[in-house]
Amino acid sequence: MTTMESTEKVQPRLKARYRAEIKDALHAEFNYANVMQIPGVVKVVVNMGVGDAARDAKLLSELKPLEQRYLRRVIELKGTADARLADFRWQLEELRVSLFAQELRTPQPVSVKRLDKVWAQLQG
Repeated sequence: MTTMESTEKVQPRLKARYRAEIKDALHAEFNYANVMQIPGVVKVVVNMGVGDAARDAKLLSELKPLEQRYLRRVIELKGTADARLADFRWQLEELRVSLFAQELRTPQPVSVKRLDKVWAQLQG
């Protein structure tokens, strides 16, 4: 049996899709004067590790009560806008980043205790 070696270079699917669809759409939407101004994809990294499942479950159990309080309050307000509640929501997202994606870092320190204090101020 002989094997055929392919000298043809295979292009990654995401790169091909970017060049075929996204690049043209960016050019059309932002009306770049020069094609070199169109943002390009340099590197895509996908981490699909399981990580530490026990640690993640513990962190989720700390985050869940805060999210539930927030959602209950949103339901109570029946769609009424509340700037302090919106700020709390963003702090929840910052906490999620600080717990599960530390390498991204958050602009200000955030913790479960800090959000508990913010929640107490919202209630009082």
